[in-house]
Amino acid sequence: SCLLALVADHSADQPDRLQKDFRLSKANLGLVTVTERLHRFYTNAGLFPIGVLPDRPDYDLIREVRQEISSRPPRSVIWVGNSEWGKRQGFVDHKGLLSKFEPFLDLAQEEGISLESIVIDSATRKVSQREVMRKLAKSELLIFTSAAEGTGLPILEALGVGTNVISTDVGIVREFSTVRILSKDASPEDF
Repeated sequence: SCLLALVADHSADQPDRLQKDFRLSKANLGLVTVTERLHRFYTNAGLFPIGVLPDRPDYDLIREVRQEISSRPPRSVIWVGNSEWGKRQGFVDHKGLLSKFEPFLDLAQEEGISLESIVIDSATRKVSQREVMRKLAKSELLIFTSAAEGTGLPILEALGVGTNVISTDVGIVREFSTVRILSKDASPEDF
């Protein structure tokens, strides 16, 4: 038998995280990543993961929610995430709510652009997956501002319900031609 350690996000580009994973590999734990991009990163770092176990959304729920969609308000944008993700590890606004999304909304308002915005922040309020999917489906655009991701499930869910996506270059976004990709260091003006 073999124990596996799942590498579920791209926080591995932090040197201390990569060192911890080196220790795991020396303890005869098999490393498994959730994306090909992470697999390549770990292989290039000399860790040689044994495979990829893709993270994926609830396809049945996507189908149900797609059937419920009647219309989307024009100029409706949504942010989905956990604004306190990584706080214990010293990350500050790793998901970009305060540094990218909210300033983007302020800029739009200054330019006279009226946007209907929704924020689903699991750090402040837990929301069922069905409600998240419904709100994604009723939005014209998901703005995904994260500094690092494994998969980035809100991206897959938004695409699944027909919502457009603008995202920083994280997780698996390069695998979708319909996602507008910005650099990880994108400013609020870029969105």
